[in-house]
Amino acid sequence: MDVKQVPQAFVREATGLVRQITTADAVIINLVIANLVIGSVGLLVLPYTLPGVNLLEAVLFAAVASFSLSIVYWLFNVAMPRSGGDYVYNTRSLFPSIGFAANFSLTIWTIFYIAAYASFVASLGLSGWLTTLGTINGSSGLVSLGNYFGTQNGEFITATIVNIVMAGLVLTGLRLTLNVLRVLFAVAIVGTVTAIIVIAASTHAQFVTAFNAYANYQAVITTANTTGVFPTVANWNQLAPSLLGIGFAAETLIFFQYSSYVGGEIRNARRAAPVALIGSLLILTGLVLLMAWGLTHTIGNQFLGSLYALYYAAPANYPLSVPPSLVFFAGILAGKNQFVLNLIGLGITAWSLAIVPFLYLTMSRNVMAWSFDRILPERLSRVSPRFHSPTYAILFAFILSEAFLIPYTYVAQFVQFFAASTAGLVIDFFIVSIAAIFFPLRKTLYTNSGIQSKRIGPIPVISLVGAIATVFIGVLLYGFFTQPGFLIYVPGNTTDTIIGSFVAVSLFIGGFVVYYISKAARRARGIDLELALKEIPPE
Repeated sequence: MDVKQVPQAFVREATGLVRQITTADAVIINLVIANLVIGSVGLLVLPYTLPGVNLLEAVLFAAVASFSLSIVYWLFNVAMPRSGGDYVYNTRSLFPSIGFAANFSLTIWTIFYIAAYASFVASLGLSGWLTTLGTINGSSGLVSLGNYFGTQNGEFITATIVNIVMAGLVLTGLRLTLNVLRVLFAVAIVGTVTAIIVIAASTHAQFVTAFNAYANYQAVITTANTTGVFPTVANWNQLAPSLLGIGFAAETLIFFQYSSYVGGEIRNARRAAPVALIGSLLILTGLVLLMAWGLTHTIGNQFLGSLYALYYAAPANYPLSVPPSLVFFAGILAGKNQFVLNLIGLGITAWSLAIVPFLYLTMSRNVMAWSFDRILPERLSRVSPRFHSPTYAILFAFILSEAFLIPYTYVAQFVQFFAASTAGLVIDFFIVSIAAIFFPLRKTLYTNSGIQSKRIGPIPVISLVGAIATVFIGVLLYGFFTQPGFLIYVPGNTTDTIIGSFVAVSLFIGGFVVYYISKAARRARGIDLELALKEIPPE
């Protein structure tokens, strides 16, 4: 399907991108960016954040939200298989300014996450791996080396090296990038899934015995209670905390759709879309449910809530020399099995390493799409004729991510900034869900979309699933802005709450500012910016 183009509306008549991404590559993109490692962090901290939460129920609620959203992205991907993903969907289905603002928020926050994930190579990966290995083996040298990677300088230096190398890799084009990332993904998935299985396959008694070799399991619970940082919870099967826990439970599941941002480079994009989007989400849901089962039945919610309460709220009483993490919990259960220990540590490090170039790959296409529609300077849409990669868009992302890395590493208050960023990302998904409801009203686009026959009675499927996704993602956003564990709402501190809330919506607001400045500048040059935004971009 191709809607009649208006050549002068776009920078040029073809993007210059080449369809080199296979369906399997698209699945890998979604699995890597969804990131089981970050998902583990969200689940681990959830009992502390929302006492009484049922982790399995929270994951299932998150899965419903994510599956409804996956069908939205699938149908939009069929209707508009172009790079830029929901930037194209939103601007063509809703108002151009809203569509751009939502995708601007997602893209700039995701570029910020390039810096964060590059840093995670050191903090969650190398530091967690080496300190766990050193603790279990009684090696003070390994613990010291691991601790260095957890310092500000260790994180910044490591992240900068990762950032430079991975940006350079993506600049060389898809062929080499995808070959490297297939290898990193294989290592990452094997190591991380091993950690999940080790925990899930162990008994609660085995974990208590393993933990007692380093600290006292019951004393953790007692100390957290007597110091007042975490209560004794009689019922860990409460509906309200489980529903509000969608936010942390969805830290992996809700980020399954990044292949849509390179839709113009996927072979047979219409056929690949359901496999890449729904297939990857099915895999992720199964693994996250297994993770939630292991954390609940092997480790225990009361213990997790107590341990994290001591770690964050009463560090003087925290009993370990290493932070709580999936690596540590799986590592102590693996005992002295060096192969398993190193496999887990290497896998989790590889995951943070692999995600960086994938974010460069996907987000540079969003920046290029904005430029292609003339919202940003035309230079950012230029594609290397040799490597078929948007050189200036990638460099734009690199400069911005490296600038983000400095405050992320060295400014303690940036933790709240980081927490608010997740809400800034989810705002885009909320807008996509609303766009799906109204897409059938765009008669010309919808009639020729290839999805117009997908209906349940008189109701278009895309509108129905859009409505479902809107409700669940609305609940997710409500949790972000009202539950203190997400660090946006700070009880008793109105100033910090206002700041956190503003940060969460700041880039969405900033997107409107950029759009209308660009619109005015183009009008002064005799260009109607919205002319392009009524058409589907060329391939």
